[in-house]
Amino acid sequence: MKTYELAIREIAAAHEKLGEPMKKEERELLEAMNTYQLAQELNLAKEALSLRQMEEFLELTRKVEENERRRMAKEEQEEKTT
Repeated sequence: MKTYELAIREIAAAHEKLGEPMKKEERELLEAMNTYQLAQELNLAKEALSLRQMEEFLELTRKVEENERRRMAKEEQEEKTT
């Protein structure tokens, strides 16, 4: 497989993971790009995917912290009543 074909596949996969499947027209635009342009697009796609994953991780972390605060507050409340 040629490098540019692999780059196009990786860009398309990143779009899928971001929930925005690539349209035929977008794929055709990628196919018309040179290797340097494809590398730039691939880097942007990977960066967007990385940012999305970080956002999801931070959201999960926030929820865990929130649940932990609630648990601790509940324990404190129970200690006061006993």
